[in-house]
Amino acid sequence: MTHTGELLVSKTMEKYCSYLILSLMLLVGCDRADDAPVAGSGQTHVESGQQNTEDTQQASPSTETASIVLRVEELQKVFDNVNPRQKEEYLKDPEAFAGFVKQETAALSLSAAARANKIHEDQNVVFLMQRMGENVLREAYLNRLMAEKIPGDFPTADQVREYYESNRNQFVLEDRLHVWQIFLKVEDPSDNEEIKRQQTLAGKITEEIRSAKIDFGVAALQYSQHDPSRLNGGYMGFLKFSDMRPGLGEVLRSLAEGAVSDPILNDEGIHILRRGVLIPRQELKLEQIESEVRDLLEKQANAQLRQAIFNKATESYPVVVNDEDIETWRKQLLNVGDSEE
Repeated sequence: MTHTGELLVSKTMEKYCSYLILSLMLLVGCDRADDAPVAGSGQTHVESGQQNTEDTQQASPSTETASIVLRVEELQKVFDNVNPRQKEEYLKDPEAFAGFVKQETAALSLSAAARANKIHEDQNVVFLMQRMGENVLREAYLNRLMAEKIPGDFPTADQVREYYESNRNQFVLEDRLHVWQIFLKVEDPSDNEEIKRQQTLAGKITEEIRSAKIDFGVAALQYSQHDPSRLNGGYMGFLKFSDMRPGLGEVLRSLAEGAVSDPILNDEGIHILRRGVLIPRQELKLEQIESEVRDLLEKQANAQLRQAIFNKATESYPVVVNDEDIETWRKQLLNVGDSEE
């Protein structure tokens, strides 16, 4: 795998778990009991105004204004499951924290509206809520084991350097090239007459550029049918050869800097290319990408450990399903789907 110097590793598992927990809290909601106290010190009191039933199409439990109490203890439970970086931003910025609280009050109001309309009694909704609860349970179990098994100082500086030295060929910037193009689209690749017309036009454009009758950028603005590059004078960008369409990279390699290619026909249309400056392949130093290597090692360790935990769980608590049952279930579900249509 060729490394581009941008090994950006997202914290997918952490975000996913936080999303599941917050979503479950939203679905479970927080109905106000009949004897719920009004907001006091350290509490946020939220009142939902009366709404026109025709406008909202939501049933109201009564004609009176309903109030919901959000206590700091309940807010703390939600806050404890927020991404640590986001949590720090909320605590530093009063405006951001106020936005977080307002978001939670809106979620509570929406849950109350859903319950007032008895959405929580729908059996499929009940199943989905239970299913989401199981997802949270699984992620919590995985996260706890991973936190126990992966050392807090992983990866160490020595481990980072060892991985870098063993995989230096991954950490390179391959040859890159500034490229311009004029593109003439062929609507129907089977239409020989259309292809011939576009080839004739492409030949005329190429000849005028090479004889300096027209500038490449001006010709691109006038003729090219690839809008993103046309509006930039035909400039395609600073491209890696591996990102180019088959056949185009080879043509560009054969051109001298500043030269214009003959028209190139492929299954999309006709390309006229101009080659710019070539930046040769560069090997990235560890100092340039140390954080990316560290993130990569963490991601690999997490993925391997997660898989090991899954394997151990399936061995210790197997769910027995035979192939015949699977095929029978598929046919049953297929029949159900056909009957519903």
